[in-house]
Amino acid sequence: MKHIFFLTLTFVIAFHCTSQTNYYVSNSGSNSNSGTTIAEAWGTIQYSMDNATPNSFVNILAGIYYEKVEVNVSGTPENMITFQNYNDDLVTLDGTGVSWPDAIVGIFDQSFIVIKGLFLTNNEQLDAQGIIVEGNCQNIEIRDNTISNINFSTNSSDSATPSTNSQPIIVYGSNANHAISGLIIDGNVVLDSRTGFSEGLAVNGNVNGFDITNNIVHDISNIGIDIIGHEGTASSNDQARNGIVKHNTVYNCKSPYATAGGIYVDGGKDIVIENNTVYKNQWGIEVGCENIGKTTSDIQVRNNIIYENDDAALAIGGFDFPLGSGKVIDCSFSNNSCYDNDTNDSGVGGVTGELTITYTENCSLENNIFYATNSSNLVLYVDDVGSVNLSLDYNQFYLNGSEEFDYEGSSYSGFLNYQMATNQDSHSLFSDPQFDNTSVPDLHLTAASPGIDSGNPSFVSSPGETDIDGDLRVFNGIVDCGADEDDSTTGINQSSDANISIYPNPTNGFINIVGMSDFDLSIFTQQGKQIHSKSNSLNLIDLSYFNAGLYSILLRDKNSVEIFEYKIIKN
Repeated sequence: MKHIFFLTLTFVIAFHCTSQTNYYVSNSGSNSNSGTTIAEAWGTIQYSMDNATPNSFVNILAGIYYEKVEVNVSGTPENMITFQNYNDDLVTLDGTGVSWPDAIVGIFDQSFIVIKGLFLTNNEQLDAQGIIVEGNCQNIEIRDNTISNINFSTNSSDSATPSTNSQPIIVYGSNANHAISGLIIDGNVVLDSRTGFSEGLAVNGNVNGFDITNNIVHDISNIGIDIIGHEGTASSNDQARNGIVKHNTVYNCKSPYATAGGIYVDGGKDIVIENNTVYKNQWGIEVGCENIGKTTSDIQVRNNIIYENDDAALAIGGFDFPLGSGKVIDCSFSNNSCYDNDTNDSGVGGVTGELTITYTENCSLENNIFYATNSSNLVLYVDDVGSVNLSLDYNQFYLNGSEEFDYEGSSYSGFLNYQMATNQDSHSLFSDPQFDNTSVPDLHLTAASPGIDSGNPSFVSSPGETDIDGDLRVFNGIVDCGADEDDSTTGINQSSDANISIYPNPTNGFINIVGMSDFDLSIFTQQGKQIHSKSNSLNLIDLSYFNAGLYSILLRDKNSVEIFEYKIIKN
């Protein structure tokens, strides 16, 4: 029998790294100073980005810095260089009056860099950028920054064209031989930017291994978060891949000239999109492939809350395959809660229902909830393009009216007629999911919901997968429909293993995990809130960005799928 208990590690083992250096930057400083104390602070951020050394923290004091800067130094795997606001100061990099370079912060062919806690604003010009990462860059971390007013022109009335763009956060994997890897974009707020035909936060090209987590992206004049491939960014390996898009909130991302998704994958592969909240955009989450002859593949969209978008909650497929687009293959969409989407029948996308599917191959949808409220009574639209091996089952549909299902050129009035004619959704429900509150909305399930234990009885959660609240994905033996697993308990209540050790504990920064080499890592506050997750094969974990306190670390062994939980004190 496995015993379930908590283990608090209390031993400390010496941990070797290069001696840490603190540098300081102040508007009242001077670049002729040493930079090693506040009294001897450097005078410009750019000077610090030319001179910081591995395992250093560049602490930038409060103030407005009218600079655009480029990082011209690199750290090492165990000795990152961090550029951060000092003591939670408000540090503003303001691009007003600075026309060159295009980006407020540029990172080109540098590695082991952290940009943390800065406010970047007021870059208004053609191809303006907030933060750009490009070239051969390893282990770049963009954390807890706020980026606003990154506009393609100074005139708010200017119309956008394909050649007018701005990008608050953009990552270009442009080196075909060296993928950008170890990329973390976490805890940022991206807002109030007119991006033209570009996006609020995008990862494009030869990027292999990334986490886009805990960001808030809103009020962007096009797509919110975009994962891109096949655009010619790199001459080969031109697909962003092996990434996680998790715990993000995306809203009010709308374009006047195209249907913009809150979260969009266009040409990427091997990506998990989970536990996000996406609302009041045009599409909610879209998985497509714009480039002819190309594919988007192996995308998992699961456990997301999607509501009140102008068009469908989920848009899936090559929109004009084969002559006008590529195709979407081998993707799955499970346990998403979708409510009150397709709110703008006269908008750019027209009437789309809660779910729109164009050309796909080997794609499945199960355990989702689709609660439609649109004036056309359309619940589902599947285009008549001959999708191959499309599977829909164990979903829950609802519309308070005369529901319509459009499937491959035929329209069916009533759920039963749709089931009988298409052989899809044979185990699915048509019933009110009984969300907690549809006015707010709150899409958790009430105890009376027919969606409880109504998912696929053969469903097995993936390693590290949780419901929208970070709770266990399967409770009481059978998964619920939708993003919320009713009455489950917090997923961190697990066992420990004497063969696994984590040190030093307490820690001021890095911890080392010994006894496990291939695992999923999740970190929780003592209130049970998940604040970090990553699929990991590196045993060195950086906790220097976390506030002081007690944390739970959950390790899921990928080989045995056992789960182990430890307590760590961060000083």
